[in-house]
Formats: sequence, structure tokens, C-alpha cells
Amino acid sequence: LKHNARNLGINSLITLEIIMKTRTLSLAEKYRPKTFDDLVANDELKENVADWVEDQRFPDAIILTGAIGCGKTTSAYICALHKVCMTHEACGNCTPCKSLGVRMGPVNIYNFALEKGEKVVKNLRRLSHTHGIFGRGRVIICDEAHSWTNQGHYTALHDTLEESHLNTMWIFVTSDVGN
Repeated sequence: LKHNARNLGINSLITLEIIMKTRTLSLAEKYRPKTFDDLVANDELKENVADWVEDQRFPDAIILTGAIGCGKTTSAYICALHKVCMTHEACGNCTPCKSLGVRMGPVNIYNFALEKGEKVVKNLRRLSHTHGIFGRGRVIICDEAHSWTNQGHYTALHDTLEESHLNTMWIFVTSDVGN
């Protein structure tokens, strides 16, 4: 299914619904905590997100760091759901919540350990300048951000971060803050 990011009419919503109904969830996606109440620890992040939701103002970018397995990526997912959810409560029932991980949805996830190169930079640039389909903005999660070591890619990403649309939120997830 090809999708033109500029053509976000009714056809793209129907296509998104079809993709969401036919895709199979991995074990991690199926059993990953869906709310901060289900998540153990990360109390400071829980408080920050609650403040952002209450004020209706999310930051442009955040960096989540910590040891492997402490819940950084799961926290990024939940934070993203709070931003794009129609109720801002990460309900899990509205279309934006159900579309987590679908490439044309409002939350886009890139694993920098696996996805590298100019194509990724171009996709990130394109995504950062487009609105989310549901009017709640767009969230780009950059998982394993420490794995992206090419200086040229960092420079291109830096420019993209400075120029990105006001309604785009970036979440960088890393276990190696020094890199």
C-alpha cells in the first residue's frame, strides 16, 4: 500500500484502518504496558507527562536514558500515546492509539540500530514537516539513538530538529548517553 503524505484525505484513513486490522502484533507489542499505571518505576516521567497533558503543551524533544531493560522504549510509546490520543489519556481505543507503530500513523518509530542511511534521514525530514493525520501532531521515536554514529547523518538530523514543524515531538531513546 503506497501512501502520499500530502494526500491525507478519507482514503488514507480507510487504508490506515485496513492496515491496523490486518497486521500481527509481536509479543513485545502485545504484552507491553499500555499506560503509566501498568509501568513500574519512571515516576518522574509519569509526573512530567501528566503536567504536559494538563497544560496541553508537550516539549519539542526529550531524551530517555537508562540501563537496558528499564522501560525507556515502553515509556516513549506511552508518552507518544498521550500526545496523539483523542482524549490525551492513552485510552487505547481511539484510532490514533490503535495506530501505534503503523508507518503512516501519527507515531513513527525508528530503530537506529537497524535503520540507517540517507533514506532514513529523508524520511525523518519528510515526516517532521507533515501534520499527523488526526490533528494531534506527530511523534517520532528514535530508539537506540546511540547506534547512529555517522556524523553526516547527525548533522542532517540536527538541521531537521531545528526546522521541524511545531506540532512534531521527537523522543530519543538511548542506553549510552555519552554517544
